Formats: sequence, C-alpha cells, structure tokens
Amino acid sequence: ATASEEEEGGENGGTLDGGGVPHQVFTGATLKVARLIGEYLYLMRLLPPVAHDAVLGLRELLCYYLLLSADLFTPPDMSGKSVQVGGGMEMLRRGGGEGLQSLLRHIEAARHIASLPILTCQAALKSPDAFFGLGERCVAIESLLFLVEVMQAVRVSLSQLSVPKSASDVRSIYKEIVEHVAELREMMYSRFPHICISMPDIVNQIAYMKWDSKDLAQRHSQYVDLVHERFLQFFSALDQMRKFLPDEMRPILLRASILHIMENLVEGYSRIRHVGPNTPLLMSNDINTLKSAMEMIPGMEDFGLKPLPFFTHVELFIKGYFLPPDSPQVMVEWAYQHPFYPPHQVLGLVQAVIESNSHHTSSFSALMKQSKSKSTEVKRILAQVEEAVRTNASPSSSMSLHALAVAR
Repeated sequence: ATASEEEEGGENGGTLDGGGVPHQVFTGATLKVARLIGEYLYLMRLLPPVAHDAVLGLRELLCYYLLLSADLFTPPDMSGKSVQVGGGMEMLRRGGGEGLQSLLRHIEAARHIASLPILTCQAALKSPDAFFGLGERCVAIESLLFLVEVMQAVRVSLSQLSVPKSASDVRSIYKEIVEHVAELREMMYSRFPHICISMPDIVNQIAYMKWDSKDLAQRHSQYVDLVHERFLQFFSALDQMRKFLPDEMRPILLRASILHIMENLVEGYSRIRHVGPNTPLLMSNDINTLKSAMEMIPGMEDFGLKPLPFFTHVELFIKGYFLPPDSPQVMVEWAYQHPFYPPHQVLGLVQAVIESNSHHTSSFSALMKQSKSKSTEVKRILAQVEEAVRTNASPSSSMSLHALAVAR
C-alpha cells in the first residue's frame, strides 16, 4: 500500500449522504489496505497454522500505512528556507500524550518494511500557492478514520480466527494502535495553522519596529495588514476544503489559527527591547484594528468567532508594559498571575520595561546604577521573576483541538 494515489482519492475520495455532507473520505491507497486486511482474514480462515503470522503481518500493514500518512502529510517545520515532504513524525513526537507516543513508536517500527514512496502530489505539498497541499493533507488525514472503521468492523472476526498465542497481539493492535488514531489525526490537524499562516517574518518585523516613539501613530502598523491577509486566505482555503473536511473541524481549525496568530504576536512583542510610555498604546491600536478586521470577515459570526477568541491572550500581555519600573515586586506578582506566557516571553517583557525606563530616577532604576550589593539585589528580583514563570507554558502546548472548540 502506498500513499501515492492521494490525488485520486481527492477526486473520488468519499461518499456523500443526501445532504451533501461527506460521509467517508478515503483514497485509493486506503482501499488497497482495506482489501489486504480482508485477504489476511481469508488467509487465517483458510490456513489456521499461519494465523499468527497473518496477525503480525496485518499489524505491520496497518502501522506502515499510518507511518506514510503521519510522516508525509503532517505539516512540517516552517523554520527552514524550503518546505520538505516527510519528517512529520519528528513534529508529532514533540507533543501529545503517552498514548500517542506509544502509537508513534509502533508505527516507527514499520519504517524498515519499505522506503517511503514518491507522491504524485509532492509538488502541491511543497507549494505555497496550493497552501502546501492543504486539500491533499485533509484527504490523507480523514482517510485514517475510514481505516479505523474497517478495523472495528473486523474486530470480532480477527479475534475468532486468531490462535491463542496471538491474543495479546490482537489486543495490542486495538488498544495501542487503533484506539489512538483519533489522537494522531488531531495532532496532524493541529499543525495546519503553522504551515498555512506563516508568522516568523511577522515576529521579526514586530521585534525590530520603533516602539519607543513619543508620538502616537495615525494608523496601524504594516504587519496588521499582513496578518489579516494571511488569515483571510486560510479562511477561504478551508471553505474550499468543505468537500473533504468535516463540518465540525472548520471552526476548530479557524480557532487554532487565531490562537496561533495571537501567540506569535505575543512572541513578537516579547522581543522588543526599547519601549516608551506610548508603546502599549501603539500595540493596543494595532491589535484592536486587527480584531475588528478579522471579525468583519463574512462567516466569522456563523462559526462562533465573533467576538474574536483568544484576543485577551495578547491584550493582557500588552498591559504588562504598563508595569511600574520602580515596583519590582509588582513585576514578580504579575508573573505569578500570568502562567500562560512562556518564561522567555515574561522575562523579555520585564527586561524591556527595566532597560527602557532606566533613565527614570526611581528606586528600582537606581538599584541598577549603585554598588555591587545593589546590583545583586536586582539580580535577585529578576531571579524571582524567572522562578515565578519557570513552569509556564503557552495555551497551545497543552490544548487539544477539541478543547479549542470551547476555549476563549
């Protein structure tokens, strides 16, 4: 079985019910796997002495298909200059619970069976004009559910035809592999915003802007228009995928993309080194302009995205730039009260506030210019901030896709 017929599945991949809603999505490769599962069962019925080997072969077949789907269709890391096809397993190993990690170990063990195929849709997967094969990736991910249904349908027959020494292997197939495919599907989908809405250049643009201006800007910053344009393109692309994408996944993926945007805006703001009294006002103008523009996109209200979710994540961070530089304990308290910002972001904010207000004749600024003992006191305060945020983590690092459906 190979995933090289994904585009064929893109054209004929599924059956529609009376309402025009996708009932199942599958590919030519998925159907081949389903047929081979049936052949393994027929072999077990026809030749009981090889039943145990057939169970092991069926498990390897299932794991190999999951490996192909996960490694080739999981959106890759976008930090490089070019997008590579493959390497999705490495991305998946960075998150998920123990159940998913156990599944990944099982399917990784199937890598020796055969080399990964060259996909007919490989060009699309690497093309930004095709949203890096968003449609092909949707079809590949959804086909996993069809395979799960096939495995559930043959569960009784597989148990009845297997020999006693295969009982543990059959249980393992379902308990450690089949039952965790839904989590694998979620993790693959969770990578979509990262590849479809590129933010590294936005983060850099924010970090190197002049934020310590004494004058308030008459209009919003340029990066606001870029973010809005990229979100709108992703919104439209998901609409075009409705033939293959389940209705409940579209709002979830849109919410995931909004959280992705908000977290990256915070990342950009946390890298600013020179701030002034107007800095948080300039930031607020930018994010409120972006919020209004995104909420005005037709269909946002239908998906429950008005008011814009996760807006408070960036709004609360911006308020941190109002922290008084002469009240270090207030900074420490703020750090304790905001556990959803990673340590480097909180420390970046605190450092910017301290350094950019060092010209103030305040008790805290004076500490930085006095004796060595006083400098030690400054370090102690900064160490307290670091301790307060030591276990902090961004919302997306621990939030499943379905948790996104209700999170604000």
